[in-house]
Amino acid sequence: MTEKQLIITFDYELFLGSESGSVSLCQIIPTEELRQTLNRYGLKGIFFVDTTHLLRLRELKNDHPKVQEDWDMIGNQLAQLVEEGHYVYPHLHPHWLDAEYNPEANQWKLTNYQKYRFAKISDEERAYVFDQSVEVLKEMIPHADYRIEGYRAGGWCIQPFSDFLPFFQKHGIYGEFSVLKGRIAHTTTVDFDFSQVKENIYPFSEDVCTRDENGDFVELAISSVHIDATTRWKSKWLNRLLWRTKVGRSMGRGTGAVQKVLNPVPNPEYADKEMVSIELLNLYKLPLYRRFLSQNDYMHFISHPKMISKHNLAVFNRFLKEASEKYKLESDWKKISAKAVVNL
Repeated sequence: MTEKQLIITFDYELFLGSESGSVSLCQIIPTEELRQTLNRYGLKGIFFVDTTHLLRLRELKNDHPKVQEDWDMIGNQLAQLVEEGHYVYPHLHPHWLDAEYNPEANQWKLTNYQKYRFAKISDEERAYVFDQSVEVLKEMIPHADYRIEGYRAGGWCIQPFSDFLPFFQKHGIYGEFSVLKGRIAHTTTVDFDFSQVKENIYPFSEDVCTRDENGDFVELAISSVHIDATTRWKSKWLNRLLWRTKVGRSMGRGTGAVQKVLNPVPNPEYADKEMVSIELLNLYKLPLYRRFLSQNDYMHFISHPKMISKHNLAVFNRFLKEASEKYKLESDWKKISAKAVVNL
């Protein structure tokens, strides 16, 4: 059977705007569904945990029973994922430093976006959120073999990499998963330019967009799939119909971060593409995902449990069932990167 490399990643987080949503609906329930799906096909997932959220939970859990309950639920789930062979790594949204907690609703308000990007916080704050993010995961996951070797930046904002370099070196992180191949975005919250990235997997040293054969790190870029106009139109109407029946509604409830586009940059190569994602997958897009996998040996999903619907999950399960019957699927990023980058 032909081998296909399937990187399946999740940003394990709450909503990042005026209403965070609940830990139960945004993280625990959908992740349990995803865990069962991955285990059914013997696949490894990578869960990038919003550790800045965990830092706030740790800060308040002794004063609020509901915060303690959220802390315990997350800890139990993450430990189970690691025990079963999945990967759990940090994912930072620094504006959690200014998040406001509402004890009555047991929710958070994250509308101060001044610290949304790592580049926008001070050196002292960077050291605190990164070092403590590593420590809080080790505290929650007391597994003897647990290692933190991968990272994804909040909002894909991994540039400039020089801000992250000392922390990667300090904590032994070498796998990087933030680059959305070919995409550019300049907004009031996110800011990145990956327009020059053409490869799927490559070693790098000081610039996540530049291959360096002697680099100490490896980039595993996120895939994008071409969506033709007809499929896009059909998907729009299907999603509207599914929303009415609630099957198409995301399992989580909350409000995302508000952003405004700044100085739009033409990105014609990406105009008819979208990132490969479970929450964007539906019945009409399934043939396009099938075709992508048939034409490519590497496919990197980026998904958010909070955004996934029952319909998304059912179609993803169908995709995996068909793929596992047709191909030999390799989902362990360490094995995949070791084959592609010999010196790591």
